[in-house]
Amino acid sequence: MKRNRLLLPSTKPTEKKRVLTSANADSLIANSIPVWSTINDIDFEFTFVFNQSTSNFNSIFSRGDGNLNRIEIQITTNLDLGLRIAVGGVAHVAENINLNLVEGVQYTFKYFQSKFYVNGVEEADNSAASSIDVSSLNQDIYFNGKSYVAANGLDLSFFSLGINGETFGLNEGNGSSFKGSNGTIGTTETSASNPENYIDQTVIQEIYGTGVQRKRVLTGANGDYLSFPSTIQMNKGSEIVFNFNLPDFSVQRFLGGLDGAANFIVLQTDGAAFVKVGTALNIPTGELVIGDNSFKLRESGGTYYASVNGGTEYTEATNNFYNIDVISRRSGSSRDLIIYDFSINGEQFSLNEGNGSTFKGSLGTIGTVETSASNPENYINQNVIKPI
Repeated sequence: MKRNRLLLPSTKPTEKKRVLTSANADSLIANSIPVWSTINDIDFEFTFVFNQSTSNFNSIFSRGDGNLNRIEIQITTNLDLGLRIAVGGVAHVAENINLNLVEGVQYTFKYFQSKFYVNGVEEADNSAASSIDVSSLNQDIYFNGKSYVAANGLDLSFFSLGINGETFGLNEGNGSSFKGSNGTIGTTETSASNPENYIDQTVIQEIYGTGVQRKRVLTGANGDYLSFPSTIQMNKGSEIVFNFNLPDFSVQRFLGGLDGAANFIVLQTDGAAFVKVGTALNIPTGELVIGDNSFKLRESGGTYYASVNGGTEYTEATNNFYNIDVISRRSGSSRDLIIYDFSINGEQFSLNEGNGSTFKGSLGTIGTVETSASNPENYINQNVIKPI
């Protein structure tokens, strides 16, 4: 049966995150915020994912004018945490917290009423120092990097911030500024060249699985196709599924396979299709339709089964493996095709990224949109990535 899709726009707001890179000294900066008079006034919270190991003591949060006057949270080389509050060169708080942070895991750090929490669990109690005067720390707040020197940040993704009860959802779709619930404006800073474009295309990213569903509209005249950096082999006992749209039957088109090699799926001009694993596995005329289609290839016990739109399965017995490194390309040739989503060996590629040439599967596999169009990043963002 034909694959049904909801073509109405999503009513759920698209949630964003800020993906910061240490190599570009990326930071989120909040300024013009209420002062902190004592340690007990310090109030902040942020949710993040740690993206890469560090070989240095780098800061994820800081406020102050230098080592003598600062509140700072450092991530150590052991992926543990150091919490420091110093005034006039005197260290009033020096906590070393054994966390063993894990890459890709979401954490929420919170400091409130002289206590520090990680994911809701109290990790430090600084009540004994709660009355210490910290008014000298009232500089801009840096999320990632130090407030008093350039760089010294980490590779992180921030999902939300909070300061003195004001929340920053970070859901702005473009631009260097972000706005809190009370109207406070924050900024994204970077040393990258062409910073506005870099922030829009690289720093601001949609949170996987939220917001508007998207597709990839591939144009043959521009050499558009999807690729993987290394060949993916279809596991025995597994399957691949492509959900796509055929604009017409004017030319042969190709789904996933090896560019220029023995594995490929061909969509014929008469509505037929065939899969090349060993010999050709043929699917008869009339199975494909102009419009939305779903193609499934699975392996079981040395036999490949192929079907279109949930219909009859056609078989081929072979011990060969099916391999994929490109989608919508064969022997250097591309065709017009719309890809909604696909799965390989149980990994889902929903293609919901809102910008950029890369896309990511549910198990972390990275793919790329390739094109011969001029100004490829802008072309991909404006012409290839489209809402469903």
